[in-house]
Amino acid sequence: MEVIHDGESWYASAAGWFRNGLYVAPLSWRDTPPPWQSPDNPVAGLDVDGRLTVFALAPGGTAVDHRWQEAPGGPWTGSWHRFGTAAGAAPRVTGDGSGRLTVTAIGPSGVGTFVRRQAVPSGGWQPWTAFGDRTVAPLVSGSPAL
Repeated sequence: MEVIHDGESWYASAAGWFRNGLYVAPLSWRDTPPPWQSPDNPVAGLDVDGRLTVFALAPGGTAVDHRWQEAPGGPWTGSWHRFGTAAGAAPRVTGDGSGRLTVTAIGPSGVGTFVRRQAVPSGGWQPWTAFGDRTVAPLVSGSPAL
C-alpha cells in the first residue's frame, strides 16, 4: 500500500497480480478518536478465574472504562467504571503466562503508549505507566497520563 498526497486530497493505493490491477481509494484523516463502538472497541479479556473483563474507549473518546463479571458466567457489574483518563484511542487487552491481564492504550492525541497490568491474577490493578521507550510521539512535560 502507498499513501498519495495530491494538493488537498489524500489517497491509498494497492496493486499486485493478486489484486488484478491498481486500485486507488480516497483517504480522509480524522482529528478525533474513533467512535465509541467500532470493530475494535470494546475489547474483552478472560481472567484466570474465568471471569470476563471488558474495556472500552468511553463515549466522547477521552477515557477508558471497564466492566467485569462478578463470577465466571455470572452477572456483570451494574455500570461502567472509569479505568483511566485522557485516552486517545481504543484500548487493547492481553493475557500473560502468569494469568494477569494487561491493558494498553494510546495517550491523548496519540502521545505516548501506556500500560496497566493486574497486580495479581484476577484482581487489583497497578497504576498506568509509560510503555518503555516505545511511544508513537515524544512524551511532553505536562502530558496527561492515563
